[in-house]
Amino acid sequence: MNLWQADKIVNHYKQFFGKNSDPEMYFADGQDEGDFGVIVLHFLPSDTFPYQVLATVGASEYKMPEKQSSAVSQRLEFMMFLDKDFDISKKENNWVVDFLLSVAYYPYESKASVSPWHTLDMFPEQDKISDENHMTCGYIMLPHAVEDQGRKTILHLKKGLFGKITFLQVMPINRLELDEHMKNEHPYMLEEKFYPDSEKPHVERAANTNFLTRAKR
Repeated sequence: MNLWQADKIVNHYKQFFGKNSDPEMYFADGQDEGDFGVIVLHFLPSDTFPYQVLATVGASEYKMPEKQSSAVSQRLEFMMFLDKDFDISKKENNWVVDFLLSVAYYPYESKASVSPWHTLDMFPEQDKISDENHMTCGYIMLPHAVEDQGRKTILHLKKGLFGKITFLQVMPINRLELDEHMKNEHPYMLEEKFYPDSEKPHVERAANTNFLTRAKR
């Protein structure tokens, strides 16, 4: 991804997560210059958004083979929202960066399309782990937690004359929740669980003795 396009994505995030923010950057291990590469930005809470944000830059360089939903384009970036007190610098907490990178690389490595309400099983070798604190899967959603800024929405960013990039939210889920989702014929079941009707965001998810943000609609 060229610097101009990367800056455009970063500035898109800043409109919603702090225009004057200076996010820290995380890179995938072994990422070589010139390869398909994704970085993760870490935004601290701001006046415009009260949670920490992890957001990818570069995943949209890969164009998915086909659209699975009219709500999204064939180029995606991904976000996760963390409680303001979640200390990402602690070794036991930095799994969230690796988790988001795994989601971002999933379409490219699997050559598959990803859409809202899909579940991704990134660590199938851990299929015997059913502890509720082991987040081995991801649930993809529209970013309901982010309010529009005037006429601008976080969901889409124009790319070129006719293209666009779609920005989706990732919710880490455990294998019990994955099984629950797979057995239920209602694709929005998990989203309704995470986003019950409410006007205020809240923190609900316990993960490795800490909390991830599940913001309500």
